[in-house]
Amino acid sequence: MRRDTTLFAPDLKVEVSGEELPYDTSHIYTGELHGEKGSLTHGSIIEGRFEGFIQSHQGTFYVEPAERYLKDRRVAYHSVIYHEDDIHYPHKYGAEGGCADESILEKMRKYQATGIDEPDNHDDDERSDGPLILRKRRAASKEQNTCQLYIQTDHLFFRYYGTREAVIAQISSHVKAIDSICRHRLPGH
Repeated sequence: MRRDTTLFAPDLKVEVSGEELPYDTSHIYTGELHGEKGSLTHGSIIEGRFEGFIQSHQGTFYVEPAERYLKDRRVAYHSVIYHEDDIHYPHKYGAEGGCADESILEKMRKYQATGIDEPDNHDDDERSDGPLILRKRRAASKEQNTCQLYIQTDHLFFRYYGTREAVIAQISSHVKAIDSICRHRLPGH
């Protein structure tokens, strides 16, 4: 594995409680499994431990600190590794979940399936109990291979992962997974 200097722009900014901070991403690494062309490893090394994912021909494996799952138990190992098939999603939508209800999930499926501008028709969304989606999806430029991405986490996310480095590591894993998908689906990338 090698330090990943391509995932984030050199001028990456992290904002914490309204204060913009420079951030060092030298703990983030990417590579591939020895002898398995087309595999992908990505994660971070924090306090001497790797945390991240491994995409191989046998599927995706995740590596996380053992104490995240075995809170008050003393164990002889520092990490757990599990296969994507071992994940049991508690919500009814499985891996596609995350939307608050069926109507939002269906809108997002339709929104993701189109690559053209859609008219701004918010008649259905004029309720005061939720936000409006105000963005339009456009066909991607063939020359464009970067984008600005704004990711916001809350105090519960920080509390769960415990350190700023661990939060950035989680974000980098999500961004790298998306990057990997786009590179495999877009010709020339």
